[in-house]
Amino acid sequence: MNETIPHWLEKQYDLNPNHTAIEQPDGFSMSFSQLRNKSRALAANMKAEGVKAEDHVALLMNNQKEYPIFIHAISYIGATAVLLNTRLTPKELTFQLVDADVAWLFIGEGLVEKAEQAVSEAPDLSEKYV
Repeated sequence: MNETIPHWLEKQYDLNPNHTAIEQPDGFSMSFSQLRNKSRALAANMKAEGVKAEDHVALLMNNQKEYPIFIHAISYIGATAVLLNTRLTPKELTFQLVDADVAWLFIGEGLVEKAEQAVSEAPDLSEKYV
């Protein structure tokens, strides 16, 4: 069985669209239908910005509600998600960005300054803010 993340999400959408896909302690929740629709919409927006299949797309985010939406959106595009550890130093992040051949970096709340320091040393990188 070789299912990709979008295939799994589409399957859950077909089988259980109104079941809870994500539930957080603060009361936030999202159904499979909502997760699918938000992920597909974000994928379309990312493609319009220039993200392409085969691109390496990095996420520098804390545990926030947009995180799974980004992961699924990246997968819908056919790009590769590069998940960065928010505890790394800017120098360590620069190494990972360059080593993973990252083309796009999406940055979560409170991490812009760290990301800017890391990106300043990484050539050929588009950065976006969440």
